[in-house]
Amino acid sequence: MKTPYVALLGSLICANALAAPMQGIHFKHKDWETACDNTGTCRVAGYHHESEYDKRISVLFTRMAGSSAVSGELSYAGESVQQKTINLLINQKIIGKLILQHDSYRLSPQIAQMVIAATKGRDTVQIQVGKEIFTLSNAGAAAVWLKADEFQQFGKLKPQPKPLIKKAQTVSGSLKTSGASFAKINSAEQNQIRQLLRSKLDSETCHFLHENTEAIALYRLNSQNLLAETICWRGAYNEGLLAVVLDNSRKTIRQVVTLHATDYNNGEIHGGHKSRGIGDCWSGETHVWDGKRFIQTQEYSTGMCRGFAGGAWHLPTLVSDVK
Repeated sequence: MKTPYVALLGSLICANALAAPMQGIHFKHKDWETACDNTGTCRVAGYHHESEYDKRISVLFTRMAGSSAVSGELSYAGESVQQKTINLLINQKIIGKLILQHDSYRLSPQIAQMVIAATKGRDTVQIQVGKEIFTLSNAGAAAVWLKADEFQQFGKLKPQPKPLIKKAQTVSGSLKTSGASFAKINSAEQNQIRQLLRSKLDSETCHFLHENTEAIALYRLNSQNLLAETICWRGAYNEGLLAVVLDNSRKTIRQVVTLHATDYNNGEIHGGHKSRGIGDCWSGETHVWDGKRFIQTQEYSTGMCRGFAGGAWHLPTLVSDVK
């Protein structure tokens, strides 16, 4: 028999577990991937085989938590001019026509389920564009759908509301920065802040910060807090800014926000990086100032690096409502 204390402790543990926000996931296997966000919505994307770069094709399926309904859309890229209507084939048999809507071809619920079933098995899914045939790979589809099913607890997961983040007003503009239109921080102040940042982040984490004396930008957030930004790391075609919140003395770090910022504007820190030089796959994040600290409100990728300019899809793992 449980004592009242044990029962109370157990109930508190359960309550804390239930209160914990849902964490999104991103899982890839062969030519398929899934991104499930913190509301419980899963997006599953499949692509052509990498060897068929000249005939690029991708599908995206979206399923909300607690629902069996799946929406689907398709995109392709190749030598053919984008057509208003294309044929969809399973095992070389036309099963329907797809109509261009905005920048993708929508799948009816029935056709979406047929494509899912075909790609999980050994059937061949293709589109016909004029005389060209584009083939969707089956490799990885079954494993990726299983991961999405597991995340959504095989239909039992209830949809979660988006976190509501109230954005606070900030002091506009830059307090001191290296830009030509602003006053520069003197070298002694630059060095003081740089040494503080180096003491917090080692050379493996922020190699550029330790190897260089890049200028540090300061932004006034409110009467008690400042935002400091400087280059943390640099690669072949990307760089990431270290963003930290400092107190007014500039001797205390109150928050290390991110190592992957690319710009700051009016209380929002954005980061966007491409995964390879041609820019066909990106990832990004956003942090918003709530008056006390920066809260991460968005995290996403644009899918696998498969030759779609700017990325094939928007695949978030973290979403929020910012007011």
